[in-house]
Amino acid sequence: MTIAAGHGLSAERPALLAPFEFLLGEWEAAGDQADASGGFTFAGAVQDRVIVRTNYSNTPAADGKPASRHDDVMTIYVDGTVVKADYLDNEGHVIRYTAQARDGEVRFVSDAKASEPQYRLTYAKGPASTVTGKFEIAPPGKPDAFANYLSWTARKATAPQAVATDPLLALSFLVGRWEGTSSGQPGSAKVQREYVRVLNSHFIRVQNKSVYSPQEKNPKGETHEDYGMFSFDKTRKSAVLRQFHVEGFVNQYVSDLSPQDGKIVFTSEAIENIPTGYRARESYTVLGPDEFEEHFELAEPGKAFETYSRARFKRLP
Repeated sequence: MTIAAGHGLSAERPALLAPFEFLLGEWEAAGDQADASGGFTFAGAVQDRVIVRTNYSNTPAADGKPASRHDDVMTIYVDGTVVKADYLDNEGHVIRYTAQARDGEVRFVSDAKASEPQYRLTYAKGPASTVTGKFEIAPPGKPDAFANYLSWTARKATAPQAVATDPLLALSFLVGRWEGTSSGQPGSAKVQREYVRVLNSHFIRVQNKSVYSPQEKNPKGETHEDYGMFSFDKTRKSAVLRQFHVEGFVNQYVSDLSPQDGKIVFTSEAIENIPTGYRARESYTVLGPDEFEEHFELAEPGKAFETYSRARFKRLP
């Protein structure tokens, strides 16, 4: 598969994201929850056109409640003349923020809706490599009536060896639910897909369903399903995708996650239950913060790759 940083992207971060740069790096946090611990990382992604925050917190067992862990990811990006951010977590919450920055402080505020709470997330630069954070909630029907829900102070990790990087960060844009359409050799289809971080976020699981109604290229119609898992091979310093298809095919792809002509390409290194010599290639191209295109190619033994299908997806709320 291929993941793209987008069409015509340069390596220069957009000027509107410059005020957010004080947050870049890994941070160790102490919250106001009893004995809770956690941390977060802000890092540039898709050729520095966006900033991605990954965050976790561990809450120990107390008062008859079991220990728990929270994980979330937030992508910060420029939309025209406005900075926005999309938040997703392991509990199924999705928050769309608009961001503002001023004098060492950044504030993310969700839209006010009559039937839903409003959220505000604030980071402020502190002394000696620290930042303070605050998450506030306003009840439905009371916009801007924010009350503090959680606050914390975080210190930047100083030892280079202590910085835990995410080897699958280039793929984090995909996390979430998507729907779209595809066209190609098997005909046209409606597609549903979901990418989820699993097993302490070491892997990304993907589930796909494509429904082909009866048509000229596919008179009987069909439903195709596949399941996959992204991992990172530290020895080869490469991402690996293992993909299992309802027809019985098992594809294993590999990528070094380096952009190629605006994409990151995954090329098969093994395919089961198909004649020897076949090859496959998948590519993703990011078209915007909530849209991407997938290009799937096949090559018969001894022949060049040919397009099998193209699909365009939009993110679901």
